[in-house]
Amino acid sequence: EFARLRVVEPSHPAVKQRYRMITILCRESGCRPDAKNPRSTAMGLFQFLDSTCRWFGAAPQRMRGTSEDDIRYQCRMAFALLAQCGWSQWEADLGPNAKDGGR
Repeated sequence: EFARLRVVEPSHPAVKQRYRMITILCRESGCRPDAKNPRSTAMGLFQFLDSTCRWFGAAPQRMRGTSEDDIRYQCRMAFALLAQCGWSQWEADLGPNAKDGGR
């Protein structure tokens, strides 16, 4: 019976947005704030590129920090980028319907 259980995405828009962001940070960084992609400049929970940091005005050193303040900063920057640019930054993590938030 346990095997029949499945994860159901929440339906409330604010909860759905947070659920998707958690999905992204788990896939992008394994939930590690100091994650660094060895093949690019991507770093932090949401794997911001150096170029995205420069364009968006984010502090690169905080995007790979592990303090509680740095983790909050990384989340604020990710939500700010989402508000400005939508889900397209994380299209690969959300699948083919990323433009409407993974639905």
